[in-house]
Amino acid sequence: MNQLDSHLLKGKLSSPETALLGLTDHSLLAVGGVLHENKPIALERALIRMGVKSLKYIALSGSGYDLDLLVAVDQMISEIFVPVVTFDDIGFAPNYRRAVEDGRVKAHIVDVTSIMAGYFAAASGVPFHPVTAVKGSDVTKFNPLLGQIKDENNQPIYISRAIEPDLALIHVQEADIYGNARLYGSTARADHMLARAAKKVVISCDRIVPTEKFERDPMATTIPSMYVDAVCHIPFGAHPTGSPGQYLPDMAYIKEYWRVAENARKSKDSVAMSNYLEEKIFKCLTHQDYLDKLSGSTIVGLCMGDQ
Repeated sequence: MNQLDSHLLKGKLSSPETALLGLTDHSLLAVGGVLHENKPIALERALIRMGVKSLKYIALSGSGYDLDLLVAVDQMISEIFVPVVTFDDIGFAPNYRRAVEDGRVKAHIVDVTSIMAGYFAAASGVPFHPVTAVKGSDVTKFNPLLGQIKDENNQPIYISRAIEPDLALIHVQEADIYGNARLYGSTARADHMLARAAKKVVISCDRIVPTEKFERDPMATTIPSMYVDAVCHIPFGAHPTGSPGQYLPDMAYIKEYWRVAENARKSKDSVAMSNYLEEKIFKCLTHQDYLDKLSGSTIVGLCMGDQ
């Protein structure tokens, strides 16, 4: 067996810890999903345990639990480029709010259009992409992702500079061992573009399926293997956010986290939040350790279909 055959047989399966090696302080971290759907939480927990610092976080759509969790870790996040940070109807994001108000984290004013255009530019191998949706708005005054050029008539054209994340974390429902992935839900197209733009892509998947499934219907592939560096098989890997078609968001879990974080913000006492991180992340050295802390009835109650 030659080296190429050996590589093809092995594929890109990896543990989160191995897949995330190489990420350094001050890197640009991009995260897929939106709010309570398709967030790569298991990968982010592994990233927290690595101890990287001063990361710049970017996400095309809204972020909530996952970003707030990262911000709760001292000095892990330094800058944020996200259009919306919220826990939706539960309330504001407590750790994010506290960090921004205290000046520990810089939150930039950005919009979906400029981020998507930046991803598209990077994916296309060009330095920028023109955007028109921001014209006439105050976003142009404060959004650091935007620039301006002149057309042939010396009229201004707003552009979004290419955004090439150092690492993209994406959760998908199914993948094969080579990195072909299918992603269901509202962020499929956006996460496809993110995968094309990033320097390194690590995906977590709820299940591994045979490559033949992708070969039978190649047009259903959301992210082709050529854009993926590592595949982490992590069933329930988006929990407590949901995975469309697999399991619902665990809103009871998210609300309990929010209660702890909001009380810590109001009291300016970080002990309870530190205890939460210790219990839910640092003591859970594997994903199975994390799942063992969830009741079987909780997991069954969240699962959809035949999962």
